[in-house]
Amino acid sequence: MQIDVLLLRYQTIVIPPLVHDEVFRRRVRVKPAQIKIQDIEDAAALRRFTEYRQRLDGGEAQAIALAEHLHAVVLIDEVAGTRVAKEFGIQCVSTIDVLKHLVNEGHLKRKRAQRIVEIMRLNGTYLPAERFTA
Repeated sequence: MQIDVLLLRYQTIVIPPLVHDEVFRRRVRVKPAQIKIQDIEDAAALRRFTEYRQRLDGGEAQAIALAEHLHAVVLIDEVAGTRVAKEFGIQCVSTIDVLKHLVNEGHLKRKRAQRIVEIMRLNGTYLPAERFTA
């Protein structure tokens, strides 16, 4: 999802290094004040990361472990990642959830939300098969 769209919903976005590398590999540009890159340093969170990493890719595992440590919501679209987050009681939202909220609150036009979903799918991002109907 486009970072600027996420900032319509969240004032600050905290991401782990692996997610940061993935986002910036795609040349997304954000202002430093709006995004915080935070590694997992807490011993308990590191153990959780290791546990999650056995079932998920590194970025998902880091994001879930960091969200759990910060008592934050994690944005995740992959089925396996969502399943793990919910299994451990971590609140998660999907791209579709965020876009629907923004459309319903009048912060984003439906056509732009639909276009974001189309672009993400074309770029290989997994999104549920359901059609976006905010």
